[in-house]
Amino acid sequence: MKSKSDQSVRRAARKPPLEVARTVLGKSLPVSVRHAVQNYRNIAFADPPSDAKEFQQHQTACKSALQHIETLLKLAAAVETSESVSAATDTDTSSLLARAEAAVDAYANPESAYRENGE
Repeated sequence: MKSKSDQSVRRAARKPPLEVARTVLGKSLPVSVRHAVQNYRNIAFADPPSDAKEFQQHQTACKSALQHIETLLKLAAAVETSESVSAATDTDTSSLLARAEAAVDAYANPESAYRENGE
């Protein structure tokens, strides 16, 4: 008797590798982008160090986090162009991209973000 995981692996093995990769990315990217944005916000909104060397490291960490988000968004765009991604995943990814862009905009202009949120 074959287990369900064996059957899933066999079904996945029949799909072309690129399609399998797009499916996996389509499911995991929304969580990855959300996590990357949250990490960026944690770094960016922390009080900057007063020491010049530590401040430079803080700025480098912010830039690295933004580059990570940018890379994930590029992957999401590539996955969305695939016909193999379901409509639900497309909607989730589009919504997530909009929220990520809003979070980055809120960092760049925090006063308007507070006004928009009623804070």
